[in-house]
Parts: sequence; C-alpha cells; structure tokens
Amino acid sequence: MLESLLPLLHALGGVALILFGVRFLRKGLDKAVGQRLPTWVARVTGGPASAAATGIGVGLLAPSSSSQGLLAVSLVRDGVLNLQRAAVLLAGAYLGATLLLHLLAMSNA
Repeated sequence: MLESLLPLLHALGGVALILFGVRFLRKGLDKAVGQRLPTWVARVTGGPASAAATGIGVGLLAPSSSSQGLLAVSLVRDGVLNLQRAAVLLAGAYLGATLLLHLLAMSNA
C-alpha cells in the first residue's frame, strides 16, 4: 500500500520544494531591490525586445519553468508587471531554458 503512494509523495515533495524556492527568490528580490522593484522590473522589461531578452537571460540562469511561471504570476498579481509583458518575459525565459538544454546536450555529445 505504501509503495503505491511513494510516487505521489515524491511529486508533492517536489512541488513543495519549488514553491519554497520561489518564495525565497521573491523575498530575496524584495530585499535586494526593495521599493525599487516595480521601477527595476519596468526598466528591464520596457519593450517587447527587452522583455524577451530579459526572459532569455532568466531562462539561461534559472531554467526552472515552474519557478519562472510562479514568479511572473506573482509580479502580475502585485501589479508590478502587466500581462502582456509577463507573457513575453515567459516566452523568452522558456526560449532561454531551451537554449541552455541544447548547449548542455551539445557539450556532452
């Protein structure tokens, strides 16, 4: 009985770790940037090209699509980022994560 629940417990533990990491990432950003967070996010995601470039950079540095999505939703919810910029930022982040995986695959080939 317990052996059949083990995969579910592993999945729930993974989700808990992702949420834990995103919470600390957001708190770290708040401490590092503080009240300037809305200004900083608006500056680095000013237009579609800069939002996509920022997303690619985020995707290369932190290739966790779950944490990127949760962080973007949190920024939209708090009114720091509008929905269109968040979508472009996430598209760039997913592209960056894909590029990182291709680079890693080519280096191991």
